[in-house]
Amino acid sequence: GELQSLYGSTCDEINYDSKVHTLSLSADYQASKKLSLNFGATYSYAESGMNGINHVAPFDATGTLADFYNADSDSSKTVGTDTGWENRIGLVETYSDLEYSRLDLTAGGTYDFTERLYTSCSVTYSELDAEEEYVFGDEDGTAYFAFLGVGYRF
Repeated sequence: GELQSLYGSTCDEINYDSKVHTLSLSADYQASKKLSLNFGATYSYAESGMNGINHVAPFDATGTLADFYNADSDSSKTVGTDTGWENRIGLVETYSDLEYSRLDLTAGGTYDFTERLYTSCSVTYSELDAEEEYVFGDEDGTAYFAFLGVGYRF
């Protein structure tokens, strides 16, 4: 059949589910008139993945996606065979299957030198656990972040 324009988004053709759950707890403690402390914990769990394709032939009523991918070799539209197309979809489904959990723990404080001049600091421990290996392999890991600053209230 004759090729026709395809409008819309790839997302219209793919069933892609994404779920993220986050729990966050924090506490502030006024240790003295000049010193305040804060603590925080955040846990996130995310999973997503492509679980199928709503195949609608993007051409005319008689054309199929396989016809498109089996086009003549001199066509600029040739991508491969129908078998190649199915294999590529399998890879996309595999690589789109993501599952992460992340834990962040933070402790910090603020000390007032005067009513206007103060310093703040915090330390954060972060742990990422990737249940599914993605294109770049195992992405598990831990990190530490530190912050130290001086402020002035106007």
